[in-house]
Amino acid sequence: GESIKGLLLSSFYWGYFFVQLPGGVLAEKFGPKIVMSISMILCSTTSLFMPVATLKCGWIGLYILKVLQGVSQVKFRP
Repeated sequence: GESIKGLLLSSFYWGYFFVQLPGGVLAEKFGPKIVMSISMILCSTTSLFMPVATLKCGWIGLYILKVLQGVSQVKFRP
């Protein structure tokens, strides 16, 4: 019901929140092009698999992919 809807709406931001500092560290270590490329690939892949994950695993699969999508949207400053 409503609690699941709230979890799904906040799932992106949980992934986004926890990767801010590590994203900057990774960009300094490996370079922004590598980190940005991996981020774009992860975001695209999670978007492609969302319908399948929802059908196969229900809202939990969607939740996991939305958290990963939040992780992929890290904004960093090397």
